[in-house]
Amino acid sequence: MPRKHLFILPALLLVSLFSTGCWTVAGAVAGGALLAAGGYTLDNTAEETVELNAADAEVATRQALRELDLQITHTRPTYEDGRVIRWDFEAGAAGDNVVAVDVSLGKVSSGLTRVTVKANKGWLSPDPATARTVLERILQTGDARLARAATH
Repeated sequence: MPRKHLFILPALLLVSLFSTGCWTVAGAVAGGALLAAGGYTLDNTAEETVELNAADAEVATRQALRELDLQITHTRPTYEDGRVIRWDFEAGAAGDNVVAVDVSLGKVSSGLTRVTVKANKGWLSPDPATARTVLERILQTGDARLARAATH
């Protein structure tokens, strides 16, 4: 999100503190829309819905994390009616720059998956740049998989 727009959110929140009723709701909705437009939430999470089924998104995520030298430390599938509807990954890099990355893949429909990436430097410091980089790599890897599948 461009920095020039960052002043709007605190202003809207301040107005909502001193207002009631419709103004408070309007301020909250506008603030949420501003944050959603940038692909980030309040906790610096990068999110996007992609045109990949859950299985392709899972493979793309594993490959992207491997390409970025982020070691997968834990995976957890969630099943519904015998099919995976959600994947949760925990990954990270150690050494001088400890980075923890959490990736969630949630099935929206048979051809759409919601990808959510949250990253932290060290143990508690949010790292939105890394979250966005991981999300972009997952998207690129998924696009490449679709392109290869279309040519075969």
